[in-house]
Amino acid sequence: MGFDPGKIRDWANDNSAAVTIGAIVVMIASLALLWINMRGPSRSGPSDVPDVYFYDVDTKKFFVAAHDELPPIDTESGTNKGFRAFIFGCGGCGSDGGDLEGKSPKELQALNLFVGYYEGFTPEHKKAVKEAKAKADAGDPSAVYYMEEGFGEGVMRSADGVNWFPANSEQAIEINRNLGKKCPSGSRLKQCYPGR
Repeated sequence: MGFDPGKIRDWANDNSAAVTIGAIVVMIASLALLWINMRGPSRSGPSDVPDVYFYDVDTKKFFVAAHDELPPIDTESGTNKGFRAFIFGCGGCGSDGGDLEGKSPKELQALNLFVGYYEGFTPEHKKAVKEAKAKADAGDPSAVYYMEEGFGEGVMRSADGVNWFPANSEQAIEINRNLGKKCPSGSRLKQCYPGR
């Protein structure tokens, strides 16, 4: 006695109302799940994504800002002077890795930390990301495509905070490749966050 698809088809034909109701319930549940995921995390509740480090290109110092700020951001030294700084340690961030505000890249070396790269957005991309986030927050599913597929198009990376390259360029890819080479063999690369 094996599986007989004919019996299932006969049951579905005899119970079309139950099949229709079941299909509607599955569709509503799928749409609700999609809507909840598109909405993102609550703005009023705590976030599991920490604040992050930024770098002021004028003062040459690190500062802390919210993870959802789109670099470059305004700083006390001027407009669009703050770029996201990805700071790393080999094996860990040490006891000072969570408190780097006001420090310079040279001061990181004494803590056995380093900047892997800086990141910023082109003005056009920054505008497009803000618009896509607003659409996603309003429940527009078309924004997801841009947030996922178009993300790298206007992202710029720099190893020194001076020379910038598109994130999908060979130079930026080389910056990422070099990250793994900065730690001695057997030591694990770890990104450092404020307060951690």
